[in-house]
Amino acid sequence: MLEVIVSLVLVSIIGISLYGWVNSNLLSLSKIDAVLERAQTVPDVLAMLQNINPAEQPQGSFFLDSREVNWRSELIEPVRDMVNGSTGLGLYRMGLYRMNVKISSDEGKLLHQMQLTAVGHQRVRDPVRPF
Repeated sequence: MLEVIVSLVLVSIIGISLYGWVNSNLLSLSKIDAVLERAQTVPDVLAMLQNINPAEQPQGSFFLDSREVNWRSELIEPVRDMVNGSTGLGLYRMGLYRMNVKISSDEGKLLHQMQLTAVGHQRVRDPVRPF
């Protein structure tokens, strides 16, 4: 009878240890999955954000697959007139902006947050014809 009790205790201890080991492996796999998802998403988001002019669109959002990307820009350097060599003043005014970007899943869970620096421009003049 004592041998049966000892064997049941040993089996339960081994079972609990195996359960803990499997559980820690599953947690590690879920963390790896989250890192891989972020690593696949961020380059695509950066490529899309390159087409956004923060001077004309200081904030907004778009969807990329099942992820929502939100950004908000703030001016960090004053807007200045650009200069060209032939006529003096250029056609554009440019400023330096900080873009705060948030990437969320379709359930609303924050996947990644980052800050970017971007140049914003606005056309303020028409070209002057020399003749």
